[in-house]
Amino acid sequence: MLVKEVQLGCEALGATHYYPAEAEKKSLVFRRSLYFVKDMATGEIITTKCIRSIRSRYGLPPKYSYILLGKKVNKSIEQGTSVS
Repeated sequence: MLVKEVQLGCEALGATHYYPAEAEKKSLVFRRSLYFVKDMATGEIITTKCIRSIRSRYGLPPKYSYILLGKKVNKSIEQGTSVS
């Protein structure tokens, strides 16, 4: 009896998925990503005034912004370019 109840409880919790579900794939385009909001010359340092989280999924996810801050740009970048 106890074994059956534990198995029933495990089934109720469901499975863990680390990838987007089929129903979620269409809405991935509406997620936010990082974009440069000003022109940057080679060697400039990336600050919070240089990048912004914008709703278009073609750049780096915002959760990685802490990695970029304080880094130097290795080539000139135009405003509106996605961070990759």
